Amino acid sequence: KFPYNEPLLGVRVRDTDETPLQIVFANVAYGSTNSDLKILIAFDDEHKLYEYQATTSVDGSLWFTNATKESKLILIEKMKSSSVMKVRLSSSYGQDDYTFSLSGSTKEISKLTIN
Repeated sequence: KFPYNEPLLGVRVRDTDETPLQIVFANVAYGSTNSDLKILIAFDDEHKLYEYQATTSVDGSLWFTNATKESKLILIEKMKSSSVMKVRLSSSYGQDDYTFSLSGSTKEISKLTIN
């Protein structure tokens, strides 16, 4: 929504034990590093919410899930089996909602491997 460009969802595997999997949101609301950052995620029409503490890039333009490897793997499985992912990014200053279509993404998401 205005004034942001089309929001982007990214998933990447990193060569680190501490954060092997990152789920990244770009072209979204500014995230201040000194506020209470949270990411809430829901899939399709389910009522279950997945809540995560979040961090942002130094300039506040990217949001990252701050979750365990196991909980991120659950998210990946949900992303593979769902058609829509609804995301709420919230901070001490407010919240913004985004909807990501997952249609056609299963094949690419399935390529992710985590040791």
